[in-house]
Amino acid sequence: MTDAFAIPLATNRTLARAGLTDRQIKRHVETGTITRVRRGIYVSSADAVALTPEQWRILRARAWHAASDEPPVFSHSTAAAVHGLPVFRSRDERTHVIAPNPRDHLAADISRHRGTTDAGVIEVRGLLITDLARTMSSVARFDAPEAAVAVADAALRSARKEDQAAVDRLRRDALDWLTPRTPGAARATELITFADPRADRPGESISRLYLHRLGFAAPRLQVEVPGPDGTRYFVDFGLDDILAFGEFDGEAKYSDPLFLAGRTPQQALLDEKRREDWIRGATGWRILRWEMTHLASVRTLAARLAAFGVAVPRP
Repeated sequence: MTDAFAIPLATNRTLARAGLTDRQIKRHVETGTITRVRRGIYVSSADAVALTPEQWRILRARAWHAASDEPPVFSHSTAAAVHGLPVFRSRDERTHVIAPNPRDHLAADISRHRGTTDAGVIEVRGLLITDLARTMSSVARFDAPEAAVAVADAALRSARKEDQAAVDRLRRDALDWLTPRTPGAARATELITFADPRADRPGESISRLYLHRLGFAAPRLQVEVPGPDGTRYFVDFGLDDILAFGEFDGEAKYSDPLFLAGRTPQQALLDEKRREDWIRGATGWRILRWEMTHLASVRTLAARLAAFGVAVPRP
């Protein structure tokens, strides 16, 4: 995966030193040789062609850092991207910063948030950002619930690499940033409390959120089913109230080299079919599958489940 911190940034000044005029720079942008990150700052289009949304946010943060007289403190979804968390279905594509002075006038592509820079701030690879707990809290307060749950799940999952105590501590620290007078505190508290480190991907996080909104009982996550010859199978969701398993199929499931593990997509598909047949036969439960297109809204997931004959508690 491309390291967004390693991509060279070029400014109008550095390009002028290389012999390019303003007209030539404009022409290079128009022809696609270079890509504008923000006003006056560019990257090679060859470096930018396959960047993820998270990597683009890091690039834009680096660009604003380079253009600022004082090191800015990045927050919200921008900080989430720098932390390595997924930025998924975020409401605001702008670069988010903490600006203690409410009279600061920033550029149109910058979203300013009032707040202290004396606490909850760390440095990551030369950028000042809000720490994990504060980032969880700010995203949960201001962003879409889908984005908030995906960020919170991933943040807790990173803490889980230590132990459960680290997960509990991070959740508690995130909640400590919320007070009754904090805008969005009630919703943020609910989302952070709902977060679960066992969710592996944003699609699983959103699936869990939508299942909850549809009225299903809280599903078991990463359910283990003993397989043949001592193998172990894991299913994304155990839906005990309808005696079924749920599986979220991400777009990269049959193309990601990590998932394929040396197999062809055809071999992976055949293995998945055998796995599913075994699970159904061993447990007597159905397996319900959905993809990202079925997570366009709560209603689209409800329609997908209804196609399996599932009676949705709150359609």
